[in-house]
Amino acid sequence: FTALLPLNARYEFTSLVKNFISDTAVVDVRGRKLYTEDTVYLTLRTLPYVLVSGVAYDSYSLQPIDRKYQPKVLIDGKAVDSLKFDGSKSAYEVTLPYGKKYSFSVQAQEYKSLPVEVDLTPYTEYSKLTTDLYAQPLNANMVTLYGKVINTKTGAPLEPGQIVKMKVNKREALNFQYNDKNASYRLMLPAGTDYDITPSVKNFYNKMEAVDLRKAQPRSKVPRDFFVMPLEVGQSVDIENIYFETGKSTLKPESYRSLNALVDFFNEYPNVKVLVGGHTDNTGSEAVNKRLSKLRAQAVADYLVGQGVSPDRFQSEGYGSSRPKVSNKTKEGRAKNRRTDFTIMGL
Repeated sequence: FTALLPLNARYEFTSLVKNFISDTAVVDVRGRKLYTEDTVYLTLRTLPYVLVSGVAYDSYSLQPIDRKYQPKVLIDGKAVDSLKFDGSKSAYEVTLPYGKKYSFSVQAQEYKSLPVEVDLTPYTEYSKLTTDLYAQPLNANMVTLYGKVINTKTGAPLEPGQIVKMKVNKREALNFQYNDKNASYRLMLPAGTDYDITPSVKNFYNKMEAVDLRKAQPRSKVPRDFFVMPLEVGQSVDIENIYFETGKSTLKPESYRSLNALVDFFNEYPNVKVLVGGHTDNTGSEAVNKRLSKLRAQAVADYLVGQGVSPDRFQSEGYGSSRPKVSNKTKEGRAKNRRTDFTIMGL
């Protein structure tokens, strides 16, 4: 930097750099009569803190803890004045000196705290750390989901020895139990809401399922199987819950849940390349159906590209009514044949 200063004055220089502390350099020209040049060195030191932030979650539903339960974050069992907490999002933020270990916990009405250790001893400069916190609801009206994890290629339960996790609303479920000998699972969730649930098995396409427990009875047991497909070239899978405007290639908003789950899949497996296929029933002319199915397949690919997936990973094709899954003689059959799928072309 360069500064031209009047004589007969004393000046203090500091540097303003985000997340750093500047030493002060003094330039005293009170006794000078003529123009001179001085060199000033400003030393910066990183802030001796780590910014820790996250969200306080219900450990069963994996939703942010509702503000009506008055959640608060404690550090080493105490409230910290400098901690900022947004009750509308159950989100917190606090700066803490590095070089120490801390115990974080959530205190809320009708919840049991699940403390977690936050280790800041490895840090030597200002950093940001995301640490989500969990608390277990007391006397929750729980529903038990149970069933098998099925390999869609074989139609049989998943082979023994596989490591399986379960994600609820994109977060790993803490109260999920899996028996790798017979592919059976148990998952407890609060009644009264709906969930997006996805099994997580390495090197498989893990199909998201929308599970509606809004009308489920507390303490009830609900059977539900989940499905995974091995990642192999040539394997095809239907993209369920994809909806278009009638006779058009415009995606309806209710399609976004499934499409966003597909975005997560492509992000997890960055080398997968696919052919997106569009299919119709046999109503109307085949030329119109083929064109419409092509446009719909392209609309799905375009949505995924718009979410950041590389366009090089997609091809799209419309098959019209040439590849029905079931008979078109019934209304239900025609609905099943109107679908979008993808086939793995490269890994």
